[in-house]
Amino acid sequence: MHLSADYAGETVAWLQSRKINTRPLLNELGIDRHDLKFGHQISARQFAAILDYGALKTRDAHFGLHRGSAFQIKKNAGVLAYLAASAETVSDAILNYQRYASVVCDGFSLEIEYDDEGAQLFLHVSDPVWGKCRHLGEFTAARTIAALRKITGVNMLPIHVYFMHPRAVSTSECRRLFRCSIDYGARADTIKLSNEAMAIHIPTADSRLGHMLRSYADGLLHQVRARGRGSLEHKVANIIAQRLASGDVSLRDVAARLNLGERTLRRRLRESNVSFSDLLMRVRLNLANDWLSETDFDVKHISFLLGYSEPAAFSRAYKRWTGRSPRRSPTG
Repeated sequence: MHLSADYAGETVAWLQSRKINTRPLLNELGIDRHDLKFGHQISARQFAAILDYGALKTRDAHFGLHRGSAFQIKKNAGVLAYLAASAETVSDAILNYQRYASVVCDGFSLEIEYDDEGAQLFLHVSDPVWGKCRHLGEFTAARTIAALRKITGVNMLPIHVYFMHPRAVSTSECRRLFRCSIDYGARADTIKLSNEAMAIHIPTADSRLGHMLRSYADGLLHQVRARGRGSLEHKVANIIAQRLASGDVSLRDVAARLNLGERTLRRRLRESNVSFSDLLMRVRLNLANDWLSETDFDVKHISFLLGYSEPAAFSRAYKRWTGRSPRRSPTG
């Protein structure tokens, strides 16, 4: 999973402005400081390491939250920010983000569900590091809300924010910044916005500019998809990883996301000597091992994230795959 390198660039620049030496960390991560800008990407694990380093050096337990909430349109604007600023309403801005997010990030998808109260924005991620480093989820949620507040000029208040990672020692800072209820251990990082928030007009709305920006973003999207034309097996595995926690992972669902028919996808996987059920098992096993060894998630939480209805079903499956019961690593 990769993110736009400019997110890390902003964070590194902020640390350096506080006389914090980031060169040893960047050298250890194999990152050239000049590459931390829009148009380049770094892995989620590298960004997590930068956020963890920042939290350690500043002694800020909510470092990711604070860096995300410091978003400024003029300083940090990229194509997604300009698309948001030119949209007619918050709803339009979010739909633009859903379509074009892969221009700056890969390995995740934004799902929007509507109900009588408003809309829930689910961020499905494929890298287990997202659950290990809470700064990633807090940075992303804070940046999203800060961006919407900036472009609307309204102190928008979400109805609810949910995080994948376990509850922190103190939640008061999250509640202070988001000014809403916060919950942890969810299937996906989620922001719920009211119908009133979704309908807020954006003062800088410009349909002509928006059309030009979408044309530009469509070109970038085409380039991203061209670079991402890897094996079908890899694409299917990536979608499975993103969708597991939703509980909605099926051959039909994955085929639809690849714009393929079910029979076509099944045949093409068979030609690669793999089945959908094999891939589903492999992804679940890899993620389960990662979470057991790299996070403090318990078996109940992991079974939830892997799309199982109950921990017992996950435990039986894991024992069938490995011959042993799922247990956290002593070093996890």
